Amino acid sequence: MKNFGFKVKIKYTKNSGYYRIGIKTETFRNVTEIHYCYPSSFKLKPITFESGIHKTGCTIFCNEIEEFEAVLEKEKARHY
Repeated sequence: MKNFGFKVKIKYTKNSGYYRIGIKTETFRNVTEIHYCYPSSFKLKPITFESGIHKTGCTIFCNEIEEFEAVLEKEKARHY
């Protein structure tokens, strides 16, 4: 079985900047690393979702995420 990482579905809080511009949920494909509440210079704790497959990623602050779910990915997606 090939390793295609995770499919991560994120539901944003109503107070988040994403939600206010109309992005209530978002899905990231082929996520190979999740770094949860790691130390940073910001007062808010971040979560980083990275894809070694697509060579990209993003960081979102914990207070902007209501919940997220990570399930095993079954294929390589065209886009992150």
